[in-house]
Amino acid sequence: MRLGLGPVLWIVLSCSTQPSPAPRTVDLPAEPGETSDTPPLPSRGGTDADPPWQSAPPASSENAARAEALFVQARTLMSQSRHSEACPLYFESMNLDPALGTLLNLANCSEVSGDKARACRLFSMAATWANEKHQAERARFAESRAKSLGCP
Repeated sequence: MRLGLGPVLWIVLSCSTQPSPAPRTVDLPAEPGETSDTPPLPSRGGTDADPPWQSAPPASSENAARAEALFVQARTLMSQSRHSEACPLYFESMNLDPALGTLLNLANCSEVSGDKARACRLFSMAATWANEKHQAERARFAESRAKSLGCP
């Protein structure tokens, strides 16, 4: 059974409709064994304190393919500075097939959309998740982005 929107609504997603001054893309650190053409590997397992998607069962091949298509579409929209359209796609991708890379991109989307508080929360969650998955480079990346935002 896959997670529906209910369990992850604690991340209230509402991207700003105000245009951003300039397009921004982010080169995220790759997971071990990942190439630039390979989507990030999803996280599985976790504890009760983890975000709900971390304990989600593996995505069906249909959900994984849909999540990848949404992720690619969101990246394209971000490169066109269409942030208000991209953020919901990252969120939907996250629901279908949770992945640390998707979470990092959702955090970035929130930041460039002007929602600093949400970006801080998401970068913090990503740093924690990356540390738990022993992905030090991604953890440092998320921590660095949170620090650059002045997150608590």
